Amino acid sequence: MPDDNKPLTAPFRGEQIRTRQGRNGQQLAYVEVADVIERLNSALTSWSFEVVSHQVLNDEVVVHARLRAGDVVKEDFGAHEITKSRHDGTKVCIGDDLKSAASDALKRCARLLGVALDLYRSGGDAVPHAPTPTPIRRPMQLATDAQVSKLRSLAAQRRVDLDAAAFDRFGVSATDMSKSDASTLIDELLGKNTNGVRVNGQAHRHA
Repeated sequence: MPDDNKPLTAPFRGEQIRTRQGRNGQQLAYVEVADVIERLNSALTSWSFEVVSHQVLNDEVVVHARLRAGDVVKEDFGAHEITKSRHDGTKVCIGDDLKSAASDALKRCARLLGVALDLYRSGGDAVPHAPTPTPIRRPMQLATDAQVSKLRSLAAQRRVDLDAAAFDRFGVSATDMSKSDASTLIDELLGKNTNGVRVNGQAHRHA
């Protein structure tokens, strides 16, 4: 790890900072895992990340992860709510939930190296990012399970963080999108319109 950690701890650009709704309606600021990986790649000669262990609980998955940068080792936990069908409550895809939890753990480990540290309070919660938080709305007709399943498949193929893309485009989680929002995002992932979807941390636009 370099003695000069300014490349690691430098603030992210405004367009890289996203917002999501936290507990009690609070707007929280965050950066996507692809941007964190890009920062680690650009600031460090070498680094490695591993999931040490994981647990699948009733309502969430939790992973314990380790980030190495030279002789420096940082460990932390990541979690993600288990995605369940709105119709019968069955679990949709634990694998996707574990990947999201691992991404959360990576960002938390990187935070211990100073990456995006300015977005966190001492207790680990993201600092509200004002002045114009992303509006959270409740769609009248939620996306169908078939739409959500198709979106997860397309997102996996294109290495897109589906929940982050949904928050970025519509201000809601993937499972809270409306039918219209889901249809729009499916078209974007299929390349049927010119709106941007972030792929591997970059705005991906189709001709």
